[in-house]
Amino acid sequence: MKKLKYVLLFLVMLLPVCVHAIDLTDFPFEISTSEGIVFANNDDSFVAYVSEEFTELNLVTSNISGFDVVGSTNIILNNKNTIQNIRFVSKENSEEGIVIPFVIYKQSEGSQSIVLTDLEVVGFKLNYDSQKNDFTVTVPSDIDKVYINATTEGNFTNVYGAGLVELKDKKTTVEIVVENAMIGSNTYTVTIVKKNKVIGLIIGFVVVLALVVGVLLYFFKKSQDKFSKVNIDILNSRTKDIDVDEIIKQSAEKENINNVSSETITPGVLTPRTLIPEEDKK
Repeated sequence: MKKLKYVLLFLVMLLPVCVHAIDLTDFPFEISTSEGIVFANNDDSFVAYVSEEFTELNLVTSNISGFDVVGSTNIILNNKNTIQNIRFVSKENSEEGIVIPFVIYKQSEGSQSIVLTDLEVVGFKLNYDSQKNDFTVTVPSDIDKVYINATTEGNFTNVYGAGLVELKDKKTTVEIVVENAMIGSNTYTVTIVKKNKVIGLIIGFVVVLALVVGVLLYFFKKSQDKFSKVNIDILNSRTKDIDVDEIIKQSAEKENINNVSSETITPGVLTPRTLIPEEDKK
């Protein structure tokens, strides 16, 4: 009998441990308001970001199954940040309940941004452009890890995916997400490529060879131009003092001489040109 009493006592002591404790995992991921604001489940509280124009919020609890709200669902906002505790109790057992802090941050319209002000892979060239979302970075094949640094000026804006990144064999794709609860999110993609050493050496050799050939062609063309100019100057100097009329005159005289020498003389017949008078001989 005593043994049974001790067993019952032990079970009673274990009963509180076996009873399920209410926590935020029993609630939905998001709780909205009638104004369209969304509270996100932050494991220990519900958090929302609103613009400065809001003065109050009204929770919509229809999607919270199994719980009733004790008190008002209306949240009055302060000038900056507001924390209001709201108690929820189980519909099955009103003695089981939980108090959840609702945290509201106010931010100005100008501070809302989901655009990065800078993005870099430390030690390597990225060339960040705020108008682009996709970037490629090349690293040596022996690099196993890189550090990605991403910054933004937006208040209450979170950046996910940056930091130390382990690289795969050839190509690694990293997504950087910039998130603001009020205006949404923006995703950047950084592709990190490991370059092959052999290919890199071949490309380097080809580039150097192309430069050498280009330099040689330049100097060869320059020397050819200079040689052509010298030949033209020599030709001009030789033809500068030539008398064209004298050349034509000499050419005509030569032609007359050729005509005379080419006349046919008949054998045995003296022509007037071959007969010389006696008086002329004297």
